[in-house]
Amino acid sequence: MASHGPGRRLAEAEMETEAEATATAHVIMSVLGLPSKAPSYIPWQGGTGLTVLRAMTRVQGAVKTILEAARAG
Repeated sequence: MASHGPGRRLAEAEMETEAEATATAHVIMSVLGLPSKAPSYIPWQGGTGLTVLRAMTRVQGAVKTILEAARAG
């Protein structure tokens, strides 16, 4: 697992994975009406809007899967 913290920036591939997970969590939390620190966490780890855009298709798929599973459960 990656060591997170202000002293370590993530490598590009790690950042894309981290941005995907963080953005997915942000969307799910928003659907639930809960606050999320994702918008400040991603740049803190060195990510950009472009990082999130690259992961957007995977984020949308993950959110859809999670929401469908929640409805089925």
